[in-house]
Amino acid sequence: MAQHSLNALLGTKDFLGDPQVLFDSTWKRWVISVDDFTIPASTFNYLWLAVSKTWDATGAWFVYSISFSNGEFVSPNLLDYPHLGMDQDALLFTGNIFSSSTGRYVDTTAFAIAKARTYNGLGFSFGAFTGLTGTLMPPVQLGAPWYSQYPFDYFAVADRGSGEYLYTMSNAGKSGYSLTGPVHISGTGAFGMPPSAVQPGCAQTIDTLDGRFQNACYQVPPFSSYSDGLLYCVHTISNAGRPTPVWYAFDPSTNGVAASGAFFHSLTSDDFNPSIAADAVGDIFVTETATDPTGAVKPMVLFGGALAGSPVTLSATAAAVSSVCLTGNSFPKNTSPQRWGDYSAARFDPATSVNGTAGSVIGWITNQKVVGAKIWGTKIAKIRQ
Repeated sequence: MAQHSLNALLGTKDFLGDPQVLFDSTWKRWVISVDDFTIPASTFNYLWLAVSKTWDATGAWFVYSISFSNGEFVSPNLLDYPHLGMDQDALLFTGNIFSSSTGRYVDTTAFAIAKARTYNGLGFSFGAFTGLTGTLMPPVQLGAPWYSQYPFDYFAVADRGSGEYLYTMSNAGKSGYSLTGPVHISGTGAFGMPPSAVQPGCAQTIDTLDGRFQNACYQVPPFSSYSDGLLYCVHTISNAGRPTPVWYAFDPSTNGVAASGAFFHSLTSDDFNPSIAADAVGDIFVTETATDPTGAVKPMVLFGGALAGSPVTLSATAAAVSSVCLTGNSFPKNTSPQRWGDYSAARFDPATSVNGTAGSVIGWITNQKVVGAKIWGTKIAKIRQ
């Protein structure tokens, strides 16, 4: 076991943020992406990429500082809210482009980098797609022991005014790879922006974001009647005036919804910051943050899931419970809403059963709690279905 700061791992003193971590179960590598916000006024910012040289995260790493140029990748624009996904052969990235001078959203980018280059310490270049709409989520394809390469990667975006959409990436990480879409998912439509979450005993509420997909979706391979597999995504919407996570299993072969549902702590709780993971047989893990105004429950980390074909439910026991409210994480201080983190994560453990055997489906969740009035804390938990 070892502990290192991101700055030490990457060899920089820059101000870093928005880290993402994935384990590649096919090639047995750890992958980290980190946004760098320390930039000269005349330069578009960097994205750091680190890849472990073996399965051992405490060992040596290849470290890359990814630079961008031309088009919209110029000052005063910057890359924000990056997300990381993968298939068997490529690392998949998305991010929002903002103007640092106006603070306004410009548009969204997506790109892919070949694993064969980064996993062997080689240089690389790539083309990036721009002009995309909304906060776009890349997929995570599980890889071994579940399955190998699937030729298409599906990227999801949620639009409050009209519903959910998919982009399709073909031949990711290869010369001439393409991105098509967006295509509207039938059966989805306008949804309400989730209200802020109440913190019992405190005047300050918590930001639940704007209904976007916050974290990478999980893409499972073709099976049964789903010739193009399924894409599992989750986001928070307004449900009877409360923030509530809603999950979907999108069917790209029909551009429809194969399954969907909501999950929440109680009929009086405010639930937000969700993530989802699904395996090749349809088992699901989820995590979220919840408060409960009537139960005087401050922000807590919840988890749950379902074996294939069963409804998603949350555990009655929280992985972590905050003892204080978040009150000093806004500007000006002590105002509402308080700024909550943008990320959580649910992942399947490579040691889990590939057959969906009850008691042998293992996962990991990462989510946030309050450590102090203006400090987030991260809770990581191993869970079993």
